[in-house]
Amino acid sequence: MGAQASRPSLTDITPDIKFDASEETIKRLGGTETDFAKREDAERFIESKISERLLQLERETLKKFEDKLDKSLLLTDVDVGTLSSKSLDEKMDALNLKIDLYKQLDSDKRKDFTEKDKENVEKKLTECLIKNKGKPLNCFEIMEQFKKLTSE
Repeated sequence: MGAQASRPSLTDITPDIKFDASEETIKRLGGTETDFAKREDAERFIESKISERLLQLERETLKKFEDKLDKSLLLTDVDVGTLSSKSLDEKMDALNLKIDLYKQLDSDKRKDFTEKDKENVEKKLTECLIKNKGKPLNCFEIMEQFKKLTSE
């Protein structure tokens, strides 16, 4: 009788088993896929379709670019037989002249912008931000004006 009291009961024994409920384990047991696994599979499928489409678009764009390159001005000059260093120099001079004209137009636009306009908008923006402390969205329009003036 004394031996029975020292023996542990069955309820005192805890099993030392770890259960791995990963996706593979569930599949091996014949269980259904979890919602998480289904979402991951769907995302992978969508990503693969998107990458395929992007690759297709890239190929089409490269093909169009190569076609345009084949039909460029230099190739038409070669067909005519007038490609020479002199004609290339003339084209380069014409392009440089166009670039200079664009730079001049850009500098003219910048001259129209005066520091006075910038300072006025800057003061308005500062006053608005101080007046609406913690609410910068109330000054959005003035901020956009300031960005426009400073980015030009």
